Amino acid sequence: MSCALLLAPSWVLGETDLLNQEQGQQRIEKSTATSAALLAELVDEFERNDLKGTDVEILAGIQKVIGAVSGELMPEIVGQLNAARTGPDVPGRRVEALNAYAGQKSASYQMRQVLLEYQRQIALYQLAERMQELGDRQSANLHEAVALIMASRKPSAVRRGNDFAISQRLQETEQEALQKEVSLVISALAAMEDSFAGSLENRPAEALAFAAEYKLSSSLQSALLDLKSNRMMSAAGYEQSARDTLWRLVTILQPDRDPLDRLLRGLLQLDRLIAGEKEIIRKTDDLDDEEREEAEELVLKNERVQILEQQVASLERRLETARPEQQVSITNQLENTLRRLAKEIEKVREGLGIDGPELSDERRAEQLQRAQAELVDRTDFLRQELSELASGVAEALSRSVPPMQEVRAILAESGSPGSLKEKALPPERKALALLEEAREKLIKEIEKAEFVEDVPLDKLEHLKKLLAEVQELKAVEEAIKLESARAEQEGDSEQLEQELATEQQDLQRQASKVANDALSPAPEAARAIGEAADQMEASQQSLARGENDPLAQQAALDALEQAEAQLQEQVEGLEQAKRDLEALQKIRETLDKIVTSQQELQKETIDEIAEPAQETSEKLAERQDQLEKQTEELEMETQSPAPEAAEDLGRASEAMEAAESNLQQTDPLGAQPEQGESLKALQEAREKIDEKIAELQEQLGEDSGSEQASLEEALVAIEAAQGQVSEAQAQLEPRAGALEELQSRQEALADTLDQAAQDSGNPVAAEVAAGAQPSATGAAERLGKGDVAGAIGEMQKAQDALGGEEGTSSLAQEQGAIQELAEQLGAATQTSASPLQSANSEISPLAAGSEGSLPAGAQSALQNAQQSLANAAAQANAGNASNSKLEAEKAQDALSQAAAVLSLAEAGLSPGDGEGQGQGEGQGQGQEKGRGEGNEGNWTGKGGADGPRRRRTGGSKHIGLPERERGTLRQSQGERYSPEHGRMIEQYLKNLADSPGDKE
Repeated sequence: MSCALLLAPSWVLGETDLLNQEQGQQRIEKSTATSAALLAELVDEFERNDLKGTDVEILAGIQKVIGAVSGELMPEIVGQLNAARTGPDVPGRRVEALNAYAGQKSASYQMRQVLLEYQRQIALYQLAERMQELGDRQSANLHEAVALIMASRKPSAVRRGNDFAISQRLQETEQEALQKEVSLVISALAAMEDSFAGSLENRPAEALAFAAEYKLSSSLQSALLDLKSNRMMSAAGYEQSARDTLWRLVTILQPDRDPLDRLLRGLLQLDRLIAGEKEIIRKTDDLDDEEREEAEELVLKNERVQILEQQVASLERRLETARPEQQVSITNQLENTLRRLAKEIEKVREGLGIDGPELSDERRAEQLQRAQAELVDRTDFLRQELSELASGVAEALSRSVPPMQEVRAILAESGSPGSLKEKALPPERKALALLEEAREKLIKEIEKAEFVEDVPLDKLEHLKKLLAEVQELKAVEEAIKLESARAEQEGDSEQLEQELATEQQDLQRQASKVANDALSPAPEAARAIGEAADQMEASQQSLARGENDPLAQQAALDALEQAEAQLQEQVEGLEQAKRDLEALQKIRETLDKIVTSQQELQKETIDEIAEPAQETSEKLAERQDQLEKQTEELEMETQSPAPEAAEDLGRASEAMEAAESNLQQTDPLGAQPEQGESLKALQEAREKIDEKIAELQEQLGEDSGSEQASLEEALVAIEAAQGQVSEAQAQLEPRAGALEELQSRQEALADTLDQAAQDSGNPVAAEVAAGAQPSATGAAERLGKGDVAGAIGEMQKAQDALGGEEGTSSLAQEQGAIQELAEQLGAATQTSASPLQSANSEISPLAAGSEGSLPAGAQSALQNAQQSLANAAAQANAGNASNSKLEAEKAQDALSQAAAVLSLAEAGLSPGDGEGQGQGEGQGQGQEKGRGEGNEGNWTGKGGADGPRRRRTGGSKHIGLPERERGTLRQSQGERYSPEHGRMIEQYLKNLADSPGDKE
């Protein structure tokens, strides 16, 4: 991006230009402050109305960053521009101008990062919303398949063959559309993944990994193939797997929420479940309403409705005998005619004052069965989400599922509306009572969560405790089995009915509690323990009747043994994870020492470049050799717990070996880049070790415990480093072109010496010139590489060879003059190494992570800055002002990026390390209008789910051939971000580009 206001770093503007810059900066400061004030008012309004959530937090973070830029950074830049214009001396003015430039860079980076974060969050929000919609549609298609399977088993199935065929065809169409649309969303996530690189969290990457782990694409493909092959049961299984994965992806894509927020969201979902169950009860109670049937008959007697009914019947007859290539066309005609029929029925209903679509007895019962099935799925999904946070709530939700399943089975039976109503209402009311009980428990959990801080549980200790409890359950159950067998053999029914039945009941309750405790850390074991509890209950019921049930008791023991094996396996895995964690934490401590030592060694190597000495270089080589050996030993230790980090350590040791070789040859300038490569590899190894440690801590259920570096202190250190770099840049600026002039003069001298060496007229002078020419050429070559110190040595050799011989004295004088200028340039340039080394020392602890962890984007930028500072200092000590200046500019740029990332992190945002990449990616992708896509027409429209349906029998909305439901339940996560906020940020960047002044 070209910013008109940004100062060109290679020169200092005139007073008039600086005044224009100062005035332009003041205008930008004012407009940015206005934007910050507008956002502050908006956030304040949200807070006054007690509106909370991630959206508001992000807006507050954006406001904080813009406020800091306009209220602190920009006034400082204005002051620096004023000092650059009015300062008493040129060097001081140059430093102030460069400081202003660095400040403008930092402000620009911050605003760009804010805009990027804003756009990324909107894109992610939209993708989460889209994923929710696709999951709901997949759930609807799943229950279409289930309804078709159940309806095909009824006696009426023979008469409904056409309905079934068309329903299956429509399910195939919908499944194919879902597969394509999910693929688009996955592609959008992959495109967004890079834009989140370096952020505090990379939800797109997590979502992609989860989708791959649970084989989402494969499940969708298999479901479609099974539907086409008429394998309905298998298709339903794959559809359920895909649906569950899509719903779980929504949770991953949504911002992380604290426990209280998650409980509140669970309360909202639970209220919807309760409302849904109440609606099912209302409709069940209305199953035997005879007036409904009479009203429906009046609708179907309408002349226009009857004509359309005849057209539908004709198309259905044609479909029965149609050739395969004609079936699609006839099916489409049939759908269109049914839509017209639905609209006509709606008109007639409106005229008669009939509220909503009316279905036949069988059709309405099947519709209720389908609604109850959907409610079962959502209840179980909510149970899983709350199992870790509120086990009591999860247990109540779990108990509400069996009566719901009972309702499904009843409504799937054949029978009169009255008999179905009488059977279904009791379990429906029981399910509702359990849902309301869960709600009461959830409210209590919410009240506790408002005052109690969440404390992480040691997962390993928890599993060990569960394992001991399962072993105890198993021992007691074995004792009950033996004792009950003895009592049965002796005919002691009293002991069976009283003592043993009571013991079995107590053990069953204890097993249920253990199963509930195991839900979160060990769901598979929890299921096995729950199965054991069910078998214990069966045993207890038999014992209470004075009968023994050894099969149930053995089944309980088998289930407990299975749970014991599963828990034992988990315990062993976590114990290994704990050993790996302890090893990696020790490895990290050793690695930090190596990194610090390598940083110090690199700085001393850079100092050595100014005046290389064999003795000193050899000592540095010995230290490098020691660090190389330590790194090799650490590589061996890291192989098992973190093999990828071990590879980086291997690369580091190789670079150290190369650096050692250069130092042994008294070439510190050649050693410094190799040392930089070794530092880079060491830091990459540390990052991978940190990732592995965090992974193991999560696996163990431990708090990461990683110390966070103080963002405020880090910003102070970066600001100090920026000032030191500006000082060095001001010193390097006037010397940047001098090196090229020296190189040109030295090359010309070498050419002259070459010509003189070939002069046969003066053999003595030719011999002297021939002796000096190689050194003169070597000096030119070293100047071309930026090695001024080495070039001076070659110049001295050339001058010594020339001596005072007549015929070459003028050449000797020229070589002496060039050497004197080189010495002056080298000495002047070497002074710039000191502030560059100081800046490096300022940020080295932050780059190494020894001060605590920083946001990944800042850590990466600081590591880049450290490498550029080392290169700049090395080039300065070598006398290469031009290369040193270029590296210093890179360092200043990286420091500005790091400062911007830290400023955003301090405001609570999660910046990435990219500069504008991926902006808006994912927005709108996967939004093509497909079959049943639109919410309005397919949900609330006249032909929608709540619109008219033809009076036909069938197990689902497809079977009855109404307009298909394609609407979705939208996320209730708060309002979208206002586009106005994005425009505020964009306006700042536009102001920069539109301000008067010379473009960079």
